Amino acid sequence: MDKHQIRVKEALHFFNDKDLFLGFRKLLDCAMDTQNMAIYKEAVELTDWKEKNPEDKDRLIHQSIALLEKIGQIEIKEYPVDSYILKATEITKRYGNKQFTLGPVSLTLKKGEVFGLVGENGNGKTTLLRILAKELAHTSGNLNYAFSKTNYSDYELRTKLVYIPQRTEKWYGSLMDNLRFVLSNYGEKPEEIELRVLMMVARLGLWNYKHLKWNELSSGYKMRFELARTLLRKPEILLLDEPLANLDILAQQIILEDLKSIANSVNNPIALIL
Repeated sequence: MDKHQIRVKEALHFFNDKDLFLGFRKLLDCAMDTQNMAIYKEAVELTDWKEKNPEDKDRLIHQSIALLEKIGQIEIKEYPVDSYILKATEITKRYGNKQFTLGPVSLTLKKGEVFGLVGENGNGKTTLLRILAKELAHTSGNLNYAFSKTNYSDYELRTKLVYIPQRTEKWYGSLMDNLRFVLSNYGEKPEEIELRVLMMVARLGLWNYKHLKWNELSSGYKMRFELARTLLRKPEILLLDEPLANLDILAQQIILEDLKSIANSVNNPIALIL
């Protein structure tokens, strides 16, 4: 049984146990792995039906299981995750007259792995993330990347290596138009843009918020929309600075589970540090 079939089986297990909350998220993960627009269309339509008929749980279970069985029949090429994508060796950063020194820090990160960076305020967590994101130059040490494409421009690097700060910038205009704009700028087929955007909105639990304005969102949902915009770019490394700030414990658990599952995608795994 390959990784795709294991993920489908896990999703079916949740529906058989009538755990619709986690089961539906797992279903959408499996659907996204297919990169099949016909499956995307069915998943988006099922999401819309689900939100309009919250009480009809039996039918939702039946339709979800039928879609999962269809997804399970699709062959998906698994992305190899054996080698590292980021390797930092003895990285240091010094400010001024050695008033603050970070490091030396060494780490090796593979796709599909999720690292948690923990430390007191002022200990250099954000500094390290910005160094790994190539927003800050390090003082000494070596920093190596092994993206799927070996020769890349600075523009492509910013696509594959994404840093999201704790305080995101304000969005202007329609939230959906902002998401569509991302895919139109990254060479996606025009006929696939709407489905891919709706699929990401559904996966990150934003379906009922997609028509709101930026200033009508809570800080937690602003972070989710920022994640949606980032994930549509299909990054290979994602660096998040305190994405759980200002969230209650349940919301923290949900977003951590979402990040872990998305990072562990069959054909588009992501190396994640938060």
